[in-house]
Amino acid sequence: MNNLRKLRTEKNLTQTELAKIIGIKQNTLSYWERGVCDIDNTALKQLAKYFNCTTDYILGEKEEKQKPTDIGEPLRENVVIFHRDGKTVTKEFTQEQMEIITKLLDEIPEKPKNV
Repeated sequence: MNNLRKLRTEKNLTQTELAKIIGIKQNTLSYWERGVCDIDNTALKQLAKYFNCTTDYILGEKEEKQKPTDIGEPLRENVVIFHRDGKTVTKEFTQEQMEIITKLLDEIPEKPKNV
């Protein structure tokens, strides 16, 4: 049995959210988590990068969650996950939009720690 579901739930992500992040359909992720079909190599590398672990750990072949050294193709960038109106929203932005979002976020004051 693989560790994909465990890794996803540790990050409090739904299948739909993780699927959008790596650019696959939710039902494909569900099949992988249940072991119905094998995770393809490209997605496996993306998952290892996203979860900061080895592909062997994802596949359940090793118990150690060691950091990867070189896993190839980068994860899709410019994806933001946020909560709005009680729902989780995952949206992809252009580089220019991400720069604007980053500037706006930098201007928001820190939330007091006791709140």
